[in-house]
Amino acid sequence: MQSPAIRGLAVFGPLIVSIVLVLFFAGVDSVWRHAFSGLALAVVAIALWYALRLSFGGIAGVSSADRRLMQVHIVAHAVPVSFGMVTLSAEAAAPLSPAWSVGFAVFFYTGRKTWLALHTAHPSPVYSIFLRGNTAMLITSIGLALLSALTAHAGLALFAERMLQLYIAVHLLLLTPAVAKLHRDIAG
Repeated sequence: MQSPAIRGLAVFGPLIVSIVLVLFFAGVDSVWRHAFSGLALAVVAIALWYALRLSFGGIAGVSSADRRLMQVHIVAHAVPVSFGMVTLSAEAAAPLSPAWSVGFAVFFYTGRKTWLALHTAHPSPVYSIFLRGNTAMLITSIGLALLSALTAHAGLALFAERMLQLYIAVHLLLLTPAVAKLHRDIAG
């Protein structure tokens, strides 16, 4: 049985993230946008902390090596959250630096391994979709970063940045429901 706190996160997390996205894309630069952004960051941090706590317990069908990769993936959420904060608060698009590319490669690779382990242990269409998404983003983001670095094409760098921003928005919308599902599968 899920606790009311986990159910609340699963419902209110996407709602709060949606409000932040609407305020941002509407061009609202007010205390409300900043307040909801802070609230969204707190909800994301709580969800990630809870997922990290779950990963330290034994997970039936998941090896200790896969649990460690899961823990790295949870901590690596600092990359997309930081990238989102930096790029959404910047006036102009900056080229995708190699540091971001490496950080995202670690994030997507460990995400791929995490969702593969979870899908193997607890077969689910949700885990399968997340596995495919992380695999596609790993290949696409690295490919775009390499192409934009080799060609110095500003359009490719901007496209890569926008693609990652879109990914982050969708990811943050799905994060708290995913943690609630993880809790159902792992904690019983």
